[in-house]
Amino acid sequence: MKRNYFVLLVVALIILAIGCQKKNEIVTSGPKKSTVSVVKDSSVISFFKSLGFKTNNIVEKDSIYIAEGDISFNKVYVLNQIKKGKTTDEVGRHSYQSLISQNRTNIYVRVAPNIITFANYDNAVREAIRQWNSVTNCRVNLIYTPAGVNMPIDITIQAGDLGTGLCGQGSWPTSGLAGSTVTIDLDETLSLSFPQLIFLLIHEIGHNLGLRHSDITNPPNNVIPGTPVFDANSVMRSATCGFTFVALTQADIDAVRFMYPANSPTLVTQISGPSFAPAFSTLTHISGAFYPCNNYEWRLLNSDEQLLANFTNNCAELTWSGYPSGEYYLECRLTNPENNASTPWNRYYVNLE
Repeated sequence: MKRNYFVLLVVALIILAIGCQKKNEIVTSGPKKSTVSVVKDSSVISFFKSLGFKTNNIVEKDSIYIAEGDISFNKVYVLNQIKKGKTTDEVGRHSYQSLISQNRTNIYVRVAPNIITFANYDNAVREAIRQWNSVTNCRVNLIYTPAGVNMPIDITIQAGDLGTGLCGQGSWPTSGLAGSTVTIDLDETLSLSFPQLIFLLIHEIGHNLGLRHSDITNPPNNVIPGTPVFDANSVMRSATCGFTFVALTQADIDAVRFMYPANSPTLVTQISGPSFAPAFSTLTHISGAFYPCNNYEWRLLNSDEQLLANFTNNCAELTWSGYPSGEYYLECRLTNPENNASTPWNRYYVNLE
């Protein structure tokens, strides 16, 4: 009987050791599975040709078609467009004008749970948002939206298996909405530096806004006024695994301005952070619409909506402390982000106990 107890104890210890080992492993995108096939349907090929895409590398994988390596299209959407005989007419340098409806100024972005645990990716998403939002006289306003903030999400940044050699994949706008997903392959990107992750995410989000690759000139596309046919330094150049972000080129800026010129729809910001905390805590809240500093105003009101403080911080992130128990309203607004105008105050409830 003692021998049997000893054997059971050894087995239990082995199982425990294996479980601990697995718990400490980094879970990435999993084994590579080749489910990609070249598109042979002539109607699908004609659809992509009508959009100006090269047709010698259109592939299908599960529920999507993929063009130019990292631009995905919802298969149901494409087939419905073919059935209706519809295509997108206006072809640009690496874009189509106003693929996102003009009343869709604020685009909410969320990082999925399967990638947000890697801090570098989450921070790179925030910086990518900041870079696109830094383009003035452009109506696109990307808003970082953490889990728990009840807003309709336009773009989800997620992890997924894209196959060997492909780091990321954006999705093309459909039905007047931004492309719904950006997929990052963790196996291919865990070794990338932070500036390289920023480049990758700026690039893929660019596809979700309707930007094409800036260095693909065959077939020739109509060139957006003021931009070159070939822009080797653009964030939208192809094969982005390993490029280091330096800055948006003037052609990148001109292209997105041409696609989404500033107009009257209201830009907003979206505050996130703790809603409940002990009295006199030090709290940090962020405005999801990341713009450069000097574009924000923060203030604090009591439950009677009386002004308690105008904070001197003028950046997207606010750290504040020193307040007793009570209910408060923290408010933030963008100042002069476009055309010397201020946005309405965005309000966030905070209860100090």
